[in-house]
This record gives sequence, structure tokens and C-alpha cells, in this order.
Amino acid sequence: MTEPNYEAIGRYTHLVGELDSLSMKRRSLFTRIVGVLKNANENPRESKVPRKCNFEAVRELLDEAEALDKTIRSTVDQVNELAPLADKPAIS
Repeated sequence: MTEPNYEAIGRYTHLVGELDSLSMKRRSLFTRIVGVLKNANENPRESKVPRKCNFEAVRELLDEAEALDKTIRSTVDQVNELAPLADKPAIS
């Protein structure tokens, strides 16, 4: 029986925890994007003019979410490389 690779186990565990944090941040960004769009889509109360949409805010939030998504994908790749060394399951 081979000795456990404690370094790989530690790195794997750390990265899985990091993925949880990154996923929560991405969900938060998506919620903010939905909020901006929902606000713009609401019916005006006093006039017939539709509300303004802050497209710049949506673009900035989408750019941030896209960058975060790339980080998530990279982290998933790292976790999956460590999985066999740590005797842990790969993730998808």
C-alpha cells in the first residue's frame, strides 16, 4: 500500500474550497445582472416611457463574470489533475 500524498490532498481540498467561493461570487454577479435588467424591464408608473437600462453596468458585470468563469474552469482543471494523486474524485 502506498503512502497518501498529503501535499496533493491538501492542494485538492484547498482548490475545492476555492471553487465554492468562486461559484458564490459568480452567482452573486449573475444576480446583480438580473437585477439591473429587471429594473429596466419594469413598467413605468407615471409615464409611458420605458425605464433606462444601464447597459454599461451589465457589460461590466458580464466581463467580471466571464473572467471569473475562466478562473473557475482553470481551477476545475487543476483539481482534476490532482484528483488521482490525492485519491479523490474528479469534478466536472
